[in-house]
Amino acid sequence: IQVASALNLSVHDNLVQYDSQQGVSSQMSGILIGGGSQGDCYDNYIEYGKGDGIENLGLGGYKIYNNVVAFSGFNYYPGNQSYPKYGIYTNDCSAIQGSEFDLMFNTIISPKSAGIDFASAKATASVIENNAIISPGQAGNYVVNNGCSTITIRNNYTSATIAPAMFTDTTYK
Repeated sequence: IQVASALNLSVHDNLVQYDSQQGVSSQMSGILIGGGSQGDCYDNYIEYGKGDGIENLGLGGYKIYNNVVAFSGFNYYPGNQSYPKYGIYTNDCSAIQGSEFDLMFNTIISPKSAGIDFASAKATASVIENNAIISPGQAGNYVVNNGCSTITIRNNYTSATIAPAMFTDTTYK
């Protein structure tokens, strides 16, 4: 699912499986909130894609919440961290200076490289909280902060393996 230049968008209640199978470098995500976009992304289930689970390149001022992202990027150049893929990836592609992104209540299982990579220096007062990040990938990072000095990271559940999370079924609820 890709959306760009859309205001007041709402991407929700989607099932995305096996995205990005052709491996086209600029088309590597289950859900892409593209440049010029603003709106919430929630209640989506994304699994077994080659790309990032959710790639966030929008304007800011919105939430990404209640999503399940499982095994994102896992089969994209396996073992080669020169081609990283994340559960959720955020950058400054079109972020407005001083905007914010709130990443909350997401469940991220076994991404290739890291659970969340937050690479937005323009966003301020952003929050990464109450996420469950399990088996954080080859880099071993649950959350990577690449440039935002004002981000708040709190109350995230992290575990190196799935068993301690005690999920009730294979949908990771």
